[in-house]
Amino acid sequence: MSAFNIQHSDHLIVYGSQGSRTYTTLTLMGHDRDKVHLMQGSIKEWSEKGGPLDSTYKEALKVSDLSFDKHMRYKASDVKNVVSMKVVREVVDQGNDSGTIIIDARPAERFEGNSPEPRPGVRRGKIPNSINVPANLLYDSNTATKFKSTEEMNAIFEDAGIDVQTDKRIICSCGSGVTACVLSVALEELGRDTSNTYIYDGSWLEWATSSD
Repeated sequence: MSAFNIQHSDHLIVYGSQGSRTYTTLTLMGHDRDKVHLMQGSIKEWSEKGGPLDSTYKEALKVSDLSFDKHMRYKASDVKNVVSMKVVREVVDQGNDSGTIIIDARPAERFEGNSPEPRPGVRRGKIPNSINVPANLLYDSNTATKFKSTEEMNAIFEDAGIDVQTDKRIICSCGSGVTACVLSVALEELGRDTSNTYIYDGSWLEWATSSD
């Protein structure tokens, strides 16, 4: 953040097909949630509606370019609302007494174990007692850049048996921790208290490759 000259006072606008993951990362590491915004729609739509485009060359920031000896003006906080596999295992072991709902954002075919995982060596299936809300259902026309209306998203969660405003903790999972953030952003859009929504960052990739 310091290398990009980003300050805590800056308003950040995130766009792109993985925007929900970036938005979630920024907010969970302590950037003021009121100053992080997720643009709905693609850069194609932006261009079609007359938005200006910059095509000048800009070199990407590489890890090798970073100097950790320099003074860091940006001070991120320890990441909040992220749970480990240990916590998820405890939820599974407690069953209905856990006070927690686990939602999986993977496509239904993978959640049910009817389709192979895209990564070699990863078992098929789902975390016990988890509920499937495929992330693509929440998108408008499967664009991966624009959410459906709040009415439509509410109906999707309700159809899955999930009360968005429940006092229970909600843990969002997926294949590798990316589309889990789509769930958390959607829940935030629907007015859910963000402090009670968590990301299982290891997600199915970690769970299904664990030796135990």
